This record gives sequence, C-alpha cells and structure tokens, in this order.
Amino acid sequence: MSADYTVFQAGSIDSWESHTFSVPEFGFTRPGTQFLRGPLGLKGAEVSVNVFKPGQTMPISHRHKANEELYLFLSGTGEMLLEGKVIPLVAGTCVRCGPRVARDWRNNGTADLVFVVVQYPQNADVKTGFDDGEMATDRWPA
Repeated sequence: MSADYTVFQAGSIDSWESHTFSVPEFGFTRPGTQFLRGPLGLKGAEVSVNVFKPGQTMPISHRHKANEELYLFLSGTGEMLLEGKVIPLVAGTCVRCGPRVARDWRNNGTADLVFVVVQYPQNADVKTGFDDGEMATDRWPA
C-alpha cells in the first residue's frame, strides 16, 4: 500500500504570527495566517491556522462564490460580523458561513485570538465519520 499522507509543521501557536498571507488583487498583506493546502497537498479543502493580535482586524469583509467556511476559535476573544450581525467569539465558538454570507472578524480582547478556518465546496458529497470509514489492521505495537 502506498504512503498517501503528508506532514507539515506549522510551528507552535506562538510562532503563527510570523506567517504572512497576501492577496495582491485585494491590496493587502496580513500577518498571522498559514494556509495548509499547498504544504499538505490538500485536494478537497483549504485549511488555515491563524492568530490575530489584540486590536487586529481582518482588512476586508469578504464572501465566497462556491465554498463555505468553518471557523473554529481555540482561544482569545473577538467578534465576527456576519451579514451585519455581531457574533461574540470565545474559545470553543464554531461558526459555519455559507458561500454568499459577508464576513469579517476582529480581536477585541487582550490576548491573541487563535483559530482554524476550513474552506470546502458547499455542495460536495462528503461521507462523514464511519460512513466513509473501515477497519484497518495497523495498531500500536504491543
């Protein structure tokens, strides 16, 4: 069986602010985001690890054409603006945005706002959990 996996070390959360994300067509560069699609060779999704320093705001509000996004907030506090409604963000907040939902977020707290974003085609026929699983024989050595 071929080894169909990749590993990428994004570094400790404390180092995530050193990653930089640029979108020249929108005219901004933002520190604190590492996209994983390229380094991991992802085919069906884009994933990013992110840290916003206190007072940091996403430089643009945006929406997507076909992809929805899942935001998983791990630590810190902030706010997300979804179609004009302000949603408070704390550790454990999970937000799904359909493609056409306008979104923006910011860190309004005193500590880093740490989160993961997963972007994927909204209408993909994804099998979940054990619907797509099967038993394997690989186990930890005794």
